[in-house]
Parts: sequence; C-alpha cells; structure tokens
Amino acid sequence: MSNRQGDEEGDLHRDSGATLDRMSIVYWFLKIAGYIIVSLLLCGGVLNALSGVCSVGH
Repeated sequence: MSNRQGDEEGDLHRDSGATLDRMSIVYWFLKIAGYIIVSLLLCGGVLNALSGVCSVGH
C-alpha cells in the first residue's frame, strides 16, 4: 500500500517537472521574441529618424 502511494507521488513530481520545463521554454521563447521585437522597433525608429534627418538635410 505504502509503495503504491510513493509511486503516485513520484508520478506527480515527474508531471510538475515536465510542466516547469514547458513553462521555462515558453518563458525563454517570449523573452527572446520580446528582445527581437524591441530591437526591431528601436532599429526602425533609428532608421526613420535618420531618414527624416536626411530628408530634412536635402
């Protein structure tokens, strides 16, 4: 009886571990995607500012 209970607890720990791994993968994916979006926006903003300066200069 006690052995069966221990096995069930082990399964629960394994499941929560898999969920944590999935969450951390999603977290890192969102983090990387966020960095890419921010850098693209910044680069786009810088390019727009530069082209605006260039067009004003001309």
